[in-house]
Amino acid sequence: MSDFILQARRLPYEQEAIRAKCFHPTGAFVEFKKEEIEQSIPRRFEQIVRFHPNRLAVKGSGEELTFGQLNDAANRIAHTILRERGEKSEPIALLCEQGVSAIVSILGLLKAGKFYVPLDPSLPITRMREILGDSGAALIITNSRNLPAAEKLSAHGYRLINIETVEPGGATGNPGLSITSESLAYIVYTSGSTGQPKGVAQSHRYVLYHVFEFGGAFHICPEDRISLIFPWSFSGGAHIIYSTLLHGAALFPFDIKAAGLGDLTQWLIEHEITIYHSTAAVLRQVLSFLSPDQRLPHLRLVRLGGEAAAIADLSRYYKDNFSPNCLMLNSLATTECGIICRYFFDKDTPVAR
Repeated sequence: MSDFILQARRLPYEQEAIRAKCFHPTGAFVEFKKEEIEQSIPRRFEQIVRFHPNRLAVKGSGEELTFGQLNDAANRIAHTILRERGEKSEPIALLCEQGVSAIVSILGLLKAGKFYVPLDPSLPITRMREILGDSGAALIITNSRNLPAAEKLSAHGYRLINIETVEPGGATGNPGLSITSESLAYIVYTSGSTGQPKGVAQSHRYVLYHVFEFGGAFHICPEDRISLIFPWSFSGGAHIIYSTLLHGAALFPFDIKAAGLGDLTQWLIEHEITIYHSTAAVLRQVLSFLSPDQRLPHLRLVRLGGEAAAIADLSRYYKDNFSPNCLMLNSLATTECGIICRYFFDKDTPVAR
């Protein structure tokens, strides 16, 4: 366990004081109330669409969608899935790279009453087959970029839908299915670093609890612009996606594997990202590309997770690259149970060495 986490046990009052500073300088935070957990993800998303239809929802490489456009695109996929598979709850595999297509597909699957099983395109075909077999998924949703891999999998009896061939003029109305909070939302497979990889199934209630908890802790509001650097197929990526979109904020996926770390620093500046989340190792690389006089003025929260962080990771945070009001957060989590512990830093936080 990192030194950051150990300090969190000793300073609860100081933590509350720092956490209270975590808000957007101009945006208005609207509380996600605890009773709102007892619904489905699509129902919450559709509420946000009604409030903010023309606000930017997601922006990837060369593509961006407002909440209204994202809802329409997800509904087209949902209706396509419903024609193929009916309304029963079942697992459906999703094979997409980091980007807008993955976000549209996730929402389409959930609107169709299904739960998704992420397939990372970087995985070997043999590993994908193991996940498909273990999860019981009979259908694979993919796009043209990943179609060759999907076709290799379909040779073993799996059905395919290429979202890029979904009829552009198809139905865009909300399916309006009755989906309970207990229904499954997704199954994420662990890395297997401590043994045989296993699927961790999570419900709509679980996801919405994290939306409630994350939003309250970070005061996420529609004016926030939040990076998605963790793979969408990881549990950490899922939490970022839902906590962003279900608060009406804008999600910015960044594909490190395709774009490289060298472009990430400038990307953060150009897109005026306000909440950043990555491993400590990635942040070190981001900061290494900053010149001494470069600034990240829009960042209000820098979150570290996914691996142990060291005190040395704070060294650049205390310099002038960040706004005086920017907070840093280190967290400890697992795929199985989510956040276990977290610790906030501000510019005045003493660091034990």
